[in-house]
Amino acid sequence: MTNVTLIGNHTVNVSTNETVNITTSWNATLGNHTIYVLADPKDSIQESNETNNIANKTIEVICGKGDFDCDGVVSFSDYIKFEIVYGSICGDLRYDSLGDFNDDCVIDFIDFVRFARVYED
Repeated sequence: MTNVTLIGNHTVNVSTNETVNITTSWNATLGNHTIYVLADPKDSIQESNETNNIANKTIEVICGKGDFDCDGVVSFSDYIKFEIVYGSICGDLRYDSLGDFNDDCVIDFIDFVRFARVYED
């Protein structure tokens, strides 16, 4: 694997045939990204199958927060859209998660401040 960035490192105890869910946060950039999950990276645990300790999934990030037209730049046209969604909550017809910077289902002043930080004149 080349051009690898560690986005999380978690240690958990897992019993035989047990499933554990783990989450991590990451500031994604536009484009395709392959996410890898690696278990027992140093082969320190004796297992009957050592070949199933890695998994991956490729995801495509198409729009960043505030980039309503998905052109890779938060500009005046995105500001116009932000004005439309401002004050909305999850479930409203005008709600758009691209304007909800803190993912709390409310597009409010906190989101406006964060929008202003990424806005390019």
